Amino acid sequence: MPNSIIQKLLEPKAFDAFIQENMKISTYKADWKGEMSVEYEPSKAYQAVLAEYAAAMVGSVIDKNAEKPTHQMPTARELVGAIARMGDEWQMDNDRLDRFYYLEGRYRSRVVNFSDEQKKAEFAKLIKFLFDPFEKAVIAPHKRIDMLYFEGLFNGTQTVNANNNKASDVAYSYEFGVQRIKTQFGQWSNPYARPVDDFQYVVDLAAAKGKSVLKVRMSKKTFRQLATTNQLKDHFVVKLNGIDVSKSDVGLNHVNTYLQDKLLPTIEIEPDRFITLADGSSVNLTKDDRVVFMCATRVAILKAADPLEMVDPLPNKVYSTYDDNLVGMWRDSRGRFIDYEMWGTPVFTGRNEYFILKTDEVESTFVPPVDPNATPRILPFKTAESFECNEGASDTEVISFSTQGLTGKVKAVLSGANKALFTLGDIEMGVGGGSIEVTYTPGATAGDATHAAKLTLSAQNVTPGVEITLNGTSHDVA
Repeated sequence: MPNSIIQKLLEPKAFDAFIQENMKISTYKADWKGEMSVEYEPSKAYQAVLAEYAAAMVGSVIDKNAEKPTHQMPTARELVGAIARMGDEWQMDNDRLDRFYYLEGRYRSRVVNFSDEQKKAEFAKLIKFLFDPFEKAVIAPHKRIDMLYFEGLFNGTQTVNANNNKASDVAYSYEFGVQRIKTQFGQWSNPYARPVDDFQYVVDLAAAKGKSVLKVRMSKKTFRQLATTNQLKDHFVVKLNGIDVSKSDVGLNHVNTYLQDKLLPTIEIEPDRFITLADGSSVNLTKDDRVVFMCATRVAILKAADPLEMVDPLPNKVYSTYDDNLVGMWRDSRGRFIDYEMWGTPVFTGRNEYFILKTDEVESTFVPPVDPNATPRILPFKTAESFECNEGASDTEVISFSTQGLTGKVKAVLSGANKALFTLGDIEMGVGGGSIEVTYTPGATAGDATHAAKLTLSAQNVTPGVEITLNGTSHDVA
């Protein structure tokens, strides 16, 4: 169709206006933009000075005639790395093009009978249908940046692997040294946990380093676990004429009021951040079982660079730049194509300005309180344990559990097709609980491999036994 809208887009100004105007009304948003500012690096590598927001040094009191004491300025530590290049290409589907041409033809044949309002409404529908694949190209790299940033915020790592980057063979995993802390007083999924005491522990840890916690961030699921622990649930009751009649459901306002009374930072609930991977699966970037204690309002910056085609464009290709993402379109004998290229990496210059509390892991020194009237049971701190090593090596983890009212010894039994790859140490029992060492030894594997088994803990008067899933990952080193 010679006068088609899509043909018009092959003109540079028309294509740029098409991208810019339609992105103004796009429902897609880059979440990282509320978390980071942007710094540009022409070399596509970066050197970033680590931000340090420690307490200010107290000035020296000196005699009126004395020389001023000379101090050594702190060394400016740097993060050095390469900026990630992101890019994808799509061929516009012929069925979609046929559908667009049909809709456009139908619009043109009926437009003379439309009112001005109908013209605007029908034309907007046509443009929305056409813009959909372009919109995906504009937002795609920003969703990758979201993934890298929020993984870094909630887990202290950045990972690109075969699971989340299937269309490319680029893979890396980076742990950048954020302090990650296990709960000191029990896994939050267990009712005996003491999350308020965990809060106090992290706040004291920050204070020892001259830092104040400004805000605490967690997912909805993590908050629900916190709110159902006995420490908080037992604190709030419904009163009738001054008499306690029942325990109350604990909400965010209740908890934050309680934390304020204890002079502790209050909680901000993080929204779900679902993204779609190339294989169609969805991932929530807001990680459960993690609590982020922030001592600065921002802990990262986005290091960005310009693609080469921005300064050296290809012939017969039109471009538009939106939020540092260079989107292009061209047509050749094979069809019509859309692509993008963006260079950007979240760099956690404030990695010393936040702490991550892992609420699904607990310090092995913790001994839970014993209730002599409680039902006999074995309660593991975790319902699953992960093992990871290179082929030919091994990984040992300690699985801890609490006990109440047991008769006889605790027994440990392995089951499952891969149980031969896991070996058990002796069970070490103490007051109110115990632990057992489990070692994963995968041997030689053809490529990366995963193995699973079940560990069942039981006692004479505990039926049925408690099952813990063991997940092993072996990496090929050939």
